[in-house]
Amino acid sequence: ALSLRLFGSGKMTNLNEPLRLAICVAGIYLFYLWYGICQEELYKTHYGDTEKKKFTYSVFLLFTQCLMNAFAAFVVLIVTRRPVSHTTPFKSYAVQAASSSLAMYCSFLALEHLDYPTQVLAKSCKPIPVMLMGIFILRRRYSLFKYAYVALITGGIAWFMLEDNRGRSREAKEENLMGYALLLGSLLLDGVTGPFQERLVHQHKPTSYHLMMNSNIWGAFFLAIAGFISGEMVPAFKFCLSHPHAAWDIFVLAVTSALGQNFIYYSIAEFGSLNTSIITTSRKFFTILASCFWFGHSMSIRQQMAVAIVFVGLSADLYASKKSRDAKHATAAPHAPKISHDPSNKKKD
Repeated sequence: ALSLRLFGSGKMTNLNEPLRLAICVAGIYLFYLWYGICQEELYKTHYGDTEKKKFTYSVFLLFTQCLMNAFAAFVVLIVTRRPVSHTTPFKSYAVQAASSSLAMYCSFLALEHLDYPTQVLAKSCKPIPVMLMGIFILRRRYSLFKYAYVALITGGIAWFMLEDNRGRSREAKEENLMGYALLLGSLLLDGVTGPFQERLVHQHKPTSYHLMMNSNIWGAFFLAIAGFISGEMVPAFKFCLSHPHAAWDIFVLAVTSALGQNFIYYSIAEFGSLNTSIITTSRKFFTILASCFWFGHSMSIRQQMAVAIVFVGLSADLYASKKSRDAKHATAAPHAPKISHDPSNKKKD
């Protein structure tokens, strides 16, 4: 892939910083917009000429993505001539990989009950569980402004999800409730993943690609066990064999996921997690627009206003975080010695 050759050849580092940032933004937008469309297409399509079956094997789908992500990270390490092994104990990746895989599984299952824009917007609520876990596990304190931003995001998402129940069947209402419950579970697991991942990075300092590779290897391992225990893996393989178009869609989804992750990890390494979060947050907004355009989802004026509120809250939170981080860097930076202009301090010949 072109992106992997760019990362490995050193050409990216030879480019000036604004151009490298532009390439990262373009890569994240391109591959994750494509990923979102492919994911929704996969779950909506009825495959087969006569049977018209839908793909429902989320564990298998995540398993293929983890394998592709791990392979992509491995290729980058080989191409860039870095050691594949790292001083971080391999078992240290297990807990955060397990919670992350389960969070993705709940998120994927939710697509069987909700449309993609709702899933994307709900996942934007991730700061809430991360904050709660930060308070109760890491004993962190947050400013009142942080609570205000998170309340704004939560309120916007809640307003978006308010349903007009007139004329809707009981089954449709229960379908939506199941989707919301799965998204809530996914968010709570995201909150668990964050602190464990932070602790792992703080203690062992793995590189971005070692973290990506080993986390996805563990994720594939856990998902393979879950797939065989649930009896999903064999039927999923048979489905792919009898529906080659579905197999191709799964492959494209895995490739776009791997390439998108490569751009995200490169962006984190080069421009920091805060700048990367700004890119990925704005990407979600365009993902919602792309999904509405591609699949014809309609949003009421209330829902459009709710989306705007959510992204105003996210943008304000990111801006405040950047200001706070810049202030800390300015305080920590060594002060240059003052040059005295007193003629009495001049050296005498």
